[in-house]
Amino acid sequence: MPRTLALIFFSILFFLLVQRVEAGNLTSISDLISTSRPTASALHVVKFTSQNAIPASSNIRIAFPVLKSGESNNPSSPSATTFQMNGLTQSSIKVLQGGTDITSNFASIVVNNPTVGTSPTIVFTLGAQSIPAGSVLTFFLGCTTLSGSTCTTPDPHILNPTKTAANGIADIWTLTATTSVDSGKTKIATQEGVNLSANVEPTFTFTIAGIPDGTSLNSLAYCGTSHEKDTTNSGISPTATEVNLENISTAASNSAAQLLTVATNASQGYTITTNSTGHLVNATNGAFFPNAQGDPIANNTPSPFPMTIGTASYGITACDAHSKVSPSFWGANGNLRFANPSATFLYTLVNSNIMPVAGGDSIVVMYRANAAQNTPAGVYRTVMTYVATAVF
Repeated sequence: MPRTLALIFFSILFFLLVQRVEAGNLTSISDLISTSRPTASALHVVKFTSQNAIPASSNIRIAFPVLKSGESNNPSSPSATTFQMNGLTQSSIKVLQGGTDITSNFASIVVNNPTVGTSPTIVFTLGAQSIPAGSVLTFFLGCTTLSGSTCTTPDPHILNPTKTAANGIADIWTLTATTSVDSGKTKIATQEGVNLSANVEPTFTFTIAGIPDGTSLNSLAYCGTSHEKDTTNSGISPTATEVNLENISTAASNSAAQLLTVATNASQGYTITTNSTGHLVNATNGAFFPNAQGDPIANNTPSPFPMTIGTASYGITACDAHSKVSPSFWGANGNLRFANPSATFLYTLVNSNIMPVAGGDSIVVMYRANAAQNTPAGVYRTVMTYVATAVF
């Protein structure tokens, strides 16, 4: 073979041999961050495929952008040009090969906090076990527990840089990964958060309805099954605006009831209060039924009091099936208490800091009157007013 041809042949052969052992590029390299918001702590999931085998005892490096003059690597001063490691340690780093956790295969994992002119870098030093070519490696930077290929206990440390680009334009950063034979780069975008707002209009309805005469109130629709077995007995069914206790005698109490329903999306609940024009009074001769609790001297004072058949008295009591009415104040099974407010002082039926149930809370108001033998004949009247207030 002529010398010139031989030289050309060996040059080509040498070139081909060099090409076979030349370092390749990492493929499918990416960095998935848990949040892109500037200055926030994020979990980084760096992933790539190595073209060549990674020898035992060699290093894998993941490097962030260079720290510049005037910047520092601490959580109180997120850098404008790089990411802060912010206390990231080996205990918060996991590595997968395919779907297998190989974190323990690394003899050491060192997080380097950089000085000016160097990059924040995480160095993984393999132990005695190499990594085959074509391996898919996933690095969880800020995770303490994996379940399969998922981080189930994130522990984000790495701080995103501050924003430098204009609003709506992402800052783009370069992350570099290298092995002893391969290298590759990927880009990271950080972007300010999008402030989202929405408004839910407040809703509020308050209704009053009559409960038919002859109704037992110890049911889920009214006072609940554990309530006293009261049955309205005035003989006339109330409406939304009229309650007639009809003919009152000394032999029994006369009772009638209305249903107050409050429906609202007020997150802090609601109140229902009541006042009246005063005593249940006979306007012709001035006679009146004494209030069951006595004359009010302040709001909710005196406390409601039980009524006795044969003793002249008038008052209202409240109950419900939603535990919004206080049984310690208005009484419960076998010990109902009654009161009549005045034009000056009110009584509270409900003071709840909880939103009503779906469809609204229904509160029962029972009206009761007892006559004495010396109660003057005639028609007695008063006007009760109910005020519902939602607390948004």
